Amino acid sequence: MKTLRNIIAAGLITMTGAGFVSCNDFLDEPSSTQLTEEQIYGDIETAETSLKALYKNWRDLWAGHNYYYLSDGTDEIQNGAYQALKEGGGKNGAIDRFDALLTSDQEYIVNCWNWRWPKISEAAKLINALEPKKDGDPLAKKLWAEASFIRGSLTMDMTMIYGRIPLIDHRRIEELGTRRQDLTTVWSAVINDLTNAAQNAPESNEPGRISKYAAYMLLGYAYMAAPEETGLRDFKKAADALEVVVNGPFSLVPYYDLFDYNTPNTAEAVYEFQFNTTWPDNHGNQFMVGSRAAASMGGDACYFAGYDHAVPTEWAYSNVEDGGIWEDGDIRKEESIRYEFEWNGDHAEKYLA
Repeated sequence: MKTLRNIIAAGLITMTGAGFVSCNDFLDEPSSTQLTEEQIYGDIETAETSLKALYKNWRDLWAGHNYYYLSDGTDEIQNGAYQALKEGGGKNGAIDRFDALLTSDQEYIVNCWNWRWPKISEAAKLINALEPKKDGDPLAKKLWAEASFIRGSLTMDMTMIYGRIPLIDHRRIEELGTRRQDLTTVWSAVINDLTNAAQNAPESNEPGRISKYAAYMLLGYAYMAAPEETGLRDFKKAADALEVVVNGPFSLVPYYDLFDYNTPNTAEAVYEFQFNTTWPDNHGNQFMVGSRAAASMGGDACYFAGYDHAVPTEWAYSNVEDGGIWEDGDIRKEESIRYEFEWNGDHAEKYLA
């Protein structure tokens, strides 16, 4: 009987061991429904699909209130909507007032980080996968340059908002870790990304994707914007970069064409985000900054109706003699700021609360 028990036990152990081997083999099986990170970024065609998604996600940072709220509270723009100033217990209005409610948990401040960081991470993965292939594959080089531009642009956004920030560079992970870096390291990374983009992006690209001229333009800006203490601010290098753009294939167009939906991507545009004119893929900025009184007057049918979320300050809409910015005869004033609010024989002033 004892021998029989031993045989049964040995058999169970053998069966269990076989089960573990089978289980391990099963766990090692690649997923039939999900792509691995290596598959996503290692294949050029899949990497391009990922880059197109990254472009869209980057573009969405410029839709709706994302487009203007960091300008609230500046010399040029203020939030004109009373209810918006009161939202979140007054916290949302703090970005206008710069008061004690402008804290790290303020919605827009937090979202600046949360919206940009995943896109920087995605760009970094593309850069890491494409860099070894860029010298032998023209398409890999092009995609690498475009991803470098997006990472450089967003990193510059982040450091201009928060100062010292972490960097995501897979080839320097042991050196950099996940800690915040000093400003010189951050701005050096920004300039390096934009330089790579400028030197390797194509002369022209399909609408919504950057060319070398967009990269040179932002590189020139970076050389001017880098904090003095980094030692990287260099107006000569900025001039050299911007001269490439000035000598590029661009020309001025009639001013009104810049705002005409029917004339996108004009000869004056170095880079444009591509949106539709209707929901759901429109940017919504026109309604965000339109007049709430006009909305009361004509609703969505009134083309300058909106939410009053970003309106010019008194300084921005006034003449020099009244303490403002505009000199007599500057035709940009009437083209840039609406002063007349009449629509179909009615006037929005009647609807002011």
